[in-house]
Amino acid sequence: LALRILVYRAYFFYSKDWTWNFLDIGLVLLAIYDAAFFVHAHTSGESDTSANVSFVRLVRLLKVLKTFRAIRVLRMFRELRLMISSILGSVRSLFWGGVMILLVTYIFGCCFTMAAAQWLAKNTEPSPSRAGLIEYWGSVATAMDTLYMSSTSGDSWRFAALPLWEVSVFVYWLFLIYIAFFLFVVVNTLTSIIIEATMSNAAKERHEIIQDELKKKASYVSSFKELYSKLDDDGSGDVSMGELSKHLHDAEMLAFMQSLDLDASDIEQFFSALSINGELSVDVETFVVGCMKLKGSARSMDLLSLCHAHRRLAIHQRRWESRCIAEFAALRSSINNALQSALGGA
Repeated sequence: LALRILVYRAYFFYSKDWTWNFLDIGLVLLAIYDAAFFVHAHTSGESDTSANVSFVRLVRLLKVLKTFRAIRVLRMFRELRLMISSILGSVRSLFWGGVMILLVTYIFGCCFTMAAAQWLAKNTEPSPSRAGLIEYWGSVATAMDTLYMSSTSGDSWRFAALPLWEVSVFVYWLFLIYIAFFLFVVVNTLTSIIIEATMSNAAKERHEIIQDELKKKASYVSSFKELYSKLDDDGSGDVSMGELSKHLHDAEMLAFMQSLDLDASDIEQFFSALSINGELSVDVETFVVGCMKLKGSARSMDLLSLCHAHRRLAIHQRRWESRCIAEFAALRSSINNALQSALGGA
């Protein structure tokens, strides 16, 4: 960590990975506290350290967060990384959703609490309805808790609605309207917002993957152009088969061939295909495009292009064959006519 801070300096604290950098700082500070605590406990001989030991164990458990770096980097964890980023990206929507639920329950809770207070003021004799109103609607906080529990299946809303029937039919139906409003409007609205946040995080993930692939492609093109400039001894802008043969056994050339899974014979065949059997020189664009196509395994599009090229070549060959046959037939007919004329004149 100290070496990274020394290398990056202030950029370490505001780079693209600043969150992970601060996580590393926190883990290092917790590790220092862990070591200092046990050294102090050992030297002072303290026996009552159960609370501190529990805290240190919790700190050690937090070090598992370090494994999230592997999840962030490795491609095999893409789905897990997407789920974690979606959850973290939905925290803001979840917060405002909680505020929305709090406002809705507060407004309806005030209505039901005032209605219950008026009924309790008129009916002071003990009864099951009075006990139910006090239990479910005795205060604004109690009413908000009842509304939340009823709308999230924490408790059956029928038990909370029965005391309201004694208060007023209008209040009872208002409670049913609240249940319908919460289930069909509030819940679906919050779900759509969270889904939108998840989809935006997924799109951001795809955009980052595309940017990484473009960066890799740019680095490949840069390395290919650098190698091409070293192969071009005369600085003409083209590389011939002779110039390639001079550098065929260079260390950098061997490393380049190894990165493309090629050996010496393969690179000669590859360059021969680019230069049409050595008849033409290869410019930098042809060299880079050929290397990019050679990088990695063959794709379905490459095989499809090869099939179309072979089909066009076969059609061209058949046309050329038909034309040649027709020309040879016409030539044969002309020769026969000329021989017959010559023999007839004789």
